[in-house]
Amino acid sequence: MSELKKIIEQAFEQRDEISFNTKGEIRDSVEETLNQLDVGKIRVCEKISDEWIVNQWIKKAILLSFRLNDNDGLLTVPFSNVRSLTSRMGDVIYPEAIEFRKSY
Repeated sequence: MSELKKIIEQAFEQRDEISFNTKGEIRDSVEETLNQLDVGKIRVCEKISDEWIVNQWIKKAILLSFRLNDNDGLLTVPFSNVRSLTSRMGDVIYPEAIEFRKSY
């Protein structure tokens, strides 16, 4: 994990150079961090000895993911349509809410 953290930290320092076209180690490291978050292997914030510790490098990976991925394709339909599309799955939908990948 320390190698993943190192790559994310270095990439964040160069974030102005990161875009949708960035490939390789940086993109792979951000994706791996999001995957580990998704399965609960790592956490942005964790309680250690009665103290909450924030893993800043994980927050940085999340922010980098917005630079790496195109957000133009977000669903923009009326609330009633969203509810009818997702109610089959038993989800609770709130007006103007957007669910992002890796959102839990």
